[in-house]
Amino acid sequence: ACVLRAAGYIDESLAVAERAYERLSVTDIMQFCRLAALEVAASLLALGDSGAARAWTESIAMEGFSGNLYHALRADLILAEIDRLDGQPSAAIARLAEHRDYILSENPNWQIAMYCRAFPALLGLVAAAVAPQPVPAHLLRMILPEHSEDCLGAARNLLGDAEWRGLGERLIGEAEFSAYLQRDGLPLCHVRLFGGLELSIGGRAVRERDWRKRKARLLFAMLAIRRGQDVPRDQLFEYLWPEMDAERAKNNLYVVWSTMKAALVGEADKGAPCPYIESVGGVCRTIREVVRTDVDEFETLVIAAREAEADGQQSIALRAYERIADLYRGDLLPGDVYDDWFATLRDHYRSSFVDAMLRATALLMSADDPNNALIYARRAIQSDPCREDLFQSALRCQIAAGQRSSAIDTYFQCRDNLAEELGLDPSVETRALYDQILAMEDRPTPTPLDPLI
Repeated sequence: ACVLRAAGYIDESLAVAERAYERLSVTDIMQFCRLAALEVAASLLALGDSGAARAWTESIAMEGFSGNLYHALRADLILAEIDRLDGQPSAAIARLAEHRDYILSENPNWQIAMYCRAFPALLGLVAAAVAPQPVPAHLLRMILPEHSEDCLGAARNLLGDAEWRGLGERLIGEAEFSAYLQRDGLPLCHVRLFGGLELSIGGRAVRERDWRKRKARLLFAMLAIRRGQDVPRDQLFEYLWPEMDAERAKNNLYVVWSTMKAALVGEADKGAPCPYIESVGGVCRTIREVVRTDVDEFETLVIAAREAEADGQQSIALRAYERIADLYRGDLLPGDVYDDWFATLRDHYRSSFVDAMLRATALLMSADDPNNALIYARRAIQSDPCREDLFQSALRCQIAAGQRSSAIDTYFQCRDNLAEELGLDPSVETRALYDQILAMEDRPTPTPLDPLI
């Protein structure tokens, strides 16, 4: 429920919280029923029913929390947001200040970050309660870029100017904060292209139904992947309406463009200018300063990782590869809708991702960390299960980690994939690794009496 709400799926969040509450009301486990009740309250608040949210939360708070700081903070996060909405920010800040030591312990980082994603003003209230500088850095990192600027905007009137600027620089970095000021707070449009199109603007998710027309969504994807570069209208005509003459195609583009704009600005600002796209002089494009894609970040991280490796900064390179693994949720815009236009780019980014995972595997193996190296090798295999060199990399990790049984399974997976997809047998190198595996013995699982090495 908490994650769904943080991602903008409020109705779904309420539904699963209510279902959990109903089940736990019959058979409670470790007072989770009370936690479910708080999640119901938070989702009601996100839907705008602050009265019901307060009633649910206060009924739980009246019973006390028996020293459960996690539940107590969650209740006060909800009540603090209600206080703010009621025009009582001082009361909200005082309420959260009672949890200062617990907040600074970093134990509730995830909980606070999820709530800040759903209720952006909470970050300002938390910062005012503990002072911006001590707000845990790990907490700030858990607030995703698509939510960060919403949080900053909501915090503007809750903090002094110096405190607000300090929070902004810690949250999004000095350069990004400077750009934010230059945009005068215009929210960024965050676009995810890996694994499927997802879009959010200032914390508002653009849903599938918001596009209304399939070609409106497709048109935006075609522009977003070009990352601010010009796309001639003639190219769009040729791909979207190949059977039409130029005049009819132009009229269709006008209709689809209007539908796309409506999805981007939202119902609340229907008819307002759209600052994220433009069509002028026979070309269309996204406005790069305010449209950010995961492909942008992917490209930047690949370059940063290579430079860090060249400079011998392995820890920096590994952090970049870790972020690449997070970003790449799947193939670039998979599905029949996108096949023709994006096929070449999809292959390019899949190959680039797999190469990055191989580099991360190699770095961790050189650091004598085969177990974590195997994580990256497996991610590579998931993306391209027909590349034999990926299986070889995984086998080397498993041999180094003493995982004989798992390595045998990996070998047979490799053999079967090669046979089914390519009609090939494993290479001499792969069979040599298999012989090495057969000669191994499984490492015994440590018992409580065994020393952990």
